[in-house]
Amino acid sequence: MKYLYSEKMKNNEQLKLLQKYQIEYQNKLYNQKLIGITVYDWDNYNKFLIILNSIIRNHIDEIYKNKKKIKDSIHVLLKNQIRLKTWKYLSLKKRKMILRSKKLMDQRQIDDDMYLKLLK
Repeated sequence: MKYLYSEKMKNNEQLKLLQKYQIEYQNKLYNQKLIGITVYDWDNYNKFLIILNSIIRNHIDEIYKNKKKIKDSIHVLLKNQIRLKTWKYLSLKKRKMILRSKKLMDQRQIDDDMYLKLLK
């Protein structure tokens, strides 16, 4: 789970960097448009921004997948903790029953021995 959390942090940082880079690139394109840009350069800027948007969308999808994995892992962990607590409780109860039964059997044996001694 630590790995998933560290991946989440890393992915969020990468997403912020990509989005910052996207804004910078859009600003460069805007400034180029103001001073004049060739169709070829504008096409290159535009294609790059489309690719960058696609990368950002894919990155966001990865972040959501990672969040789901974390949520599922936490759910499984909690479920297993509940099972473990239940098992410990039932195990303790069973040991107490066994110990009580053993004590009763020992006491019965002692009583039987006493009874036999009295009969002799």
